[in-house]
Amino acid sequence: MPALAKNGIRIEVIQVGDLTRFVEEFFRNSAGQVMAPISQQRALGMLHNPFADPHDPGLIVAYASEKLVAYWGCVPGLLKTREGCSKVVWGSAVFVHPDYRARGVFLNLIRTVFSFEKDIVITGMSDDVYRINKALGFRELKPLELCSLNVAKLDLFASALWLARERSKVPNAILKIAEPLTPLTSLLVYRPLRFFYLRRLAHAARKQLAGTAFREVRRVQPAAETPPASAHFVRGVEAVNWMLEHPWVLESKSAASLASDPPYYFSDFRDSFRHYAIEFDAPHGALAGYLTFSIQAEQGKKTCKLTDFSVRSNKDFAIVFWITALYIAFHRVDYFEAASAIGPFMAETPLASFLVRPRVRRYLCKAVKGGRLEKVFGKLELQYGDGDCAFT
Repeated sequence: MPALAKNGIRIEVIQVGDLTRFVEEFFRNSAGQVMAPISQQRALGMLHNPFADPHDPGLIVAYASEKLVAYWGCVPGLLKTREGCSKVVWGSAVFVHPDYRARGVFLNLIRTVFSFEKDIVITGMSDDVYRINKALGFRELKPLELCSLNVAKLDLFASALWLARERSKVPNAILKIAEPLTPLTSLLVYRPLRFFYLRRLAHAARKQLAGTAFREVRRVQPAAETPPASAHFVRGVEAVNWMLEHPWVLESKSAASLASDPPYYFSDFRDSFRHYAIEFDAPHGALAGYLTFSIQAEQGKKTCKLTDFSVRSNKDFAIVFWITALYIAFHRVDYFEAASAIGPFMAETPLASFLVRPRVRRYLCKAVKGGRLEKVFGKLELQYGDGDCAFT
């Protein structure tokens, strides 16, 4: 697309169909660059987005002379209402080099996004980006309600230390002395407590799943698909299978061949990372539903995110949770997060009053005047995997 220039900054919009070519050319001529605007695996994945057309915007980059100084990632998606489906642009992976944050580069990026004249939605924002976007006229959608199971709270010494730091109850001199002790207390206290807790969780899961047939699959089937009845951002089996086949996050052992130089600011590598897709059957043998979740490890901690699920009846929500719980126990997960629909079953876990907490994820939007997003503002049914959250 034509380059846009303002205040000495040149803005270029890379279409989805051109992303892989752009990435190849960028890394082939990256001498002097300090950061990459997209990773190789993310560009390849974006090319297979089932909701994107080749001419849709996939990436906005900002240059000062020939130096890349900022980028704004785009993920084309669909909004479904009673009137039909319409395109939306999800904001993803926004970064401005620190040396250029006082030169209005971010405003140049946003002006370019507004020029698309499409509904724009953003989530997964830092507090700073949230405040800036609010000041630029973005409106807050009804937040997505989540529920978390924080097994790491059983690391009692580290939890107490964190609480003391947050509430400024302990002098910094004492904190500096106490902090080096956390690895030792984790080894001696947290790991044994986690072992016994997850053992109880696995026992409860096996009891709840008695007689339920389930299996890991490479792709989920549409037979169990039950999309929301109200206005929602389309996800479904198309996006789930896209995520499974083209992950954006890889394990560090792949870094030797795929890690970029210059580096991509948003790390796409973890110590370990895997998506799981599981289908389960009804008592009479027919497909009853599916679920997908990721388990990733970084800096010694494991996180599980229940990214997608589809069931035929409300009672099957319990099966979704307890299958995930088995994997949480087997992989010794420290933190688990899911949409609030799973919350009632998380409340049945051991020590739930201490470990289970509600959370929310914020969403901002810039709706086209008279467009479909504006018409259903405040009525949207959000899903955990909306935007690019399910990929990371």
